[in-house]
Amino acid sequence: MNHASEKYAEALFDAAKILSCVPAVTEEMGELDEFVKQCGEYLYSPEIGIEKKVALVREFLTGKISSLTLEFFIIMIRRRRVKYIPGVAEHFLKMSDNFSGKIRVHLRIPFEPDEETLKLFRRSLVSRGMIPRGSENEALITVAIEKDLIGGFILYCNGFQIDASLKAAITKLHNSEGYSFKED
Repeated sequence: MNHASEKYAEALFDAAKILSCVPAVTEEMGELDEFVKQCGEYLYSPEIGIEKKVALVREFLTGKISSLTLEFFIIMIRRRRVKYIPGVAEHFLKMSDNFSGKIRVHLRIPFEPDEETLKLFRRSLVSRGMIPRGSENEALITVAIEKDLIGGFILYCNGFQIDASLKAAITKLHNSEGYSFKED
C-alpha cells in the first residue's frame, strides 16, 4: 500500500464519520475492490474517455452502494486514481476495525469457501492470537473471490496480513539465499 492510498482512505473515512455511515462504507469497500478487479481493463484503458467510465460506474453501482462511496469512486476515476482503490479499501478496513472495535477479517481466496473452510480459518486465527478465544463466532469475515490467486489465500485481520498465496511462496523461495531460477 502506498501513501496516496492511505490519504484517500483517510479522507473517505472522515467523510463517512461525519455522515455516520462508516459501517455501510466498510461493507462496500470489498464490493468496490471487486468491481475494479472485474472492470479493470475498461477502467484503466487510456482509449476510453473518463465520462464513459463514469457512466458505466453510475449504471452498475447506483443503488447498490451508498452515494458517498459512489461519488468517491467517481472522483477517483476523474482524477485517474483507480489504481489506488485496492489500497484504499485495505486501509479503510483497517481504520474501520479500530473505529468500531469489531473484529473484521477480509479473506482473498480463488474460490467460494464452504462453511467448513471458514470455520478452519476462524480456528487458525484464534490459535495465532489474532482473534481472542470465545469471540471467533463474532468475527465478521468478508470474502473476495480472486481467480488470479492460483493457490492459497491472503487474509487481513486487525491490521495483520497473512499472505499464504502461491505467488508469495514462490517469491520467498526466489529471494532466499542459495536459490536461483537462472539457467546455467
